[in-house]
Amino acid sequence: MKKTLLILMSLVLAIGVQAQWMIQSTNFPDASTGIRHICIVNDDIVWVSAYDGTAGNAVRQNFSKTTNGGTTWEAGLIDVASATIDIAMITAVDADKAWAVGYPNTSGQGGIFHTSDGGTTWARQESASYSGGASFSNIIWMDADGNGLCQGDPLDGYFENYTTNDFGATWTRVPEANIPAPISGEYGYVGQVYSTANTVWYTTNKGRIFRTTDKGLNWEAFQSPIADFGSATSSGNIAFSDNNYGLLINNSGNVWNTTDGGESWTEVTTTGTVFTASVDFVDGTMFAVATGSAEGASGSAWTQDGGITWNANENDSDQHTYMAFNENHQGWAGGFTGADGSGGIFKYNGTFVNVDEMDAEQNITCFPNPTNNLFQVQAEEQIKEVRILNFVGQLVNRIKGTDSYMTIEMANLKNGVYFVEVETASAQHSVKVVKQ
Repeated sequence: MKKTLLILMSLVLAIGVQAQWMIQSTNFPDASTGIRHICIVNDDIVWVSAYDGTAGNAVRQNFSKTTNGGTTWEAGLIDVASATIDIAMITAVDADKAWAVGYPNTSGQGGIFHTSDGGTTWARQESASYSGGASFSNIIWMDADGNGLCQGDPLDGYFENYTTNDFGATWTRVPEANIPAPISGEYGYVGQVYSTANTVWYTTNKGRIFRTTDKGLNWEAFQSPIADFGSATSSGNIAFSDNNYGLLINNSGNVWNTTDGGESWTEVTTTGTVFTASVDFVDGTMFAVATGSAEGASGSAWTQDGGITWNANENDSDQHTYMAFNENHQGWAGGFTGADGSGGIFKYNGTFVNVDEMDAEQNITCFPNPTNNLFQVQAEEQIKEVRILNFVGQLVNRIKGTDSYMTIEMANLKNGVYFVEVETASAQHSVKVVKQ
């Protein structure tokens, strides 16, 4: 049987709470249950699907969902009417409507399973057939308007891909002429998909990257720098900041970037620790986080220059599996449930550039925060300079200081997160400020 993605590691380390990640409980019933896929609908609604984190490779048809940003999670079962069908991934458009991809762990018929009542009941969407002897469903993507695609391994000589424009009520197979022909023995990997806006990518065991820019109606294929995206000897992950700029990190920690949506790749000379379990961008920025889950290589690191310089999150040695961020800087990474059923997922609460937050001991205050327009900076000595950096570390304003108290104008800046560096005669400090 085809291997599933090998970045999904077994539980080998104890879970702990680190400064950069806030631990949350998925409430999965079995210890050592890992997270295979995360779908962030918005800042409040997130769905996740599970897998067996032990060496037993048992079927896990669990999902969990939060509607309050992870404060609480509600776990449930994806009823696929078969004990041998495992779950490749999950996607959703709101708190009620979600889709799961089922695949045969040992035997049985996979396919696309849908809920419209928040996960209480699930039904197979039969028009995405996946009923042939060689059928094997891998991924799904759906937008808020009901346009979606799903992808499966070759059947009758071409990839079994489908599209829908009615939330999967009807699926139509993509014609053979619209998909590059598979290389002999080529197949995709469960859950290995990435999307930005209307561009969707999936990867294969031949090191190829397939891309669609019209929601699955037509596909292109490009050879990547690696031989395979999921074997024991060669594997990798892709992530994109937008439709053009992306990263590829392989299992050896080598990094490539692309500026043309994956058509061509250039190897990057990096500094710092590069983790290899998962990588994701904050949409539209050069800020990305990479995570690790292997024994002796667990933790996380961030980059603000598109993958060249990596900064390890201090004291983070936890296992982080699949990870996802959205455009509002909200991010979650999978973990494993503890022996008592607690934990299982981490919410990112680290800084997005390397700054030391101001506090009372530094005798510098900044208010109000958040701010709509003006904010005040006060120190116990003369302020030499105030610098404002945007979310990706670019300097957007510099103000010379003349006193120990300054009023900073932010009306000309877009709403978002900024970092204000305050330099005095004896020190330099930084604080994160939210412009509303």
